[in-house]
Amino acid sequence: MTREGPASPQDAARAPRPYAPLLRRYAALGYEGLLLAAIVLIVGFLTLPLIAAAPDGARPRSIAVPPLPARILSASVVVGVV
Repeated sequence: MTREGPASPQDAARAPRPYAPLLRRYAALGYEGLLLAAIVLIVGFLTLPLIAAAPDGARPRSIAVPPLPARILSASVVVGVV
């Protein structure tokens, strides 16, 4: 009688394993991209109250672009978290 497979658990740990299929790798890459986008959005929304002060004379409901130092700070926080 012959036995297929590795002879011992140590041999099983050293046995080469097949690579994941290409489609599965692309699916994992897409999933990680979605997770990264979610983290960037969450951090962006958390830093928004810190930098989104309405300029003088602006209506409270108007959308204003934050000043350059505030945008740099927000981008630095996002990059630091990621």
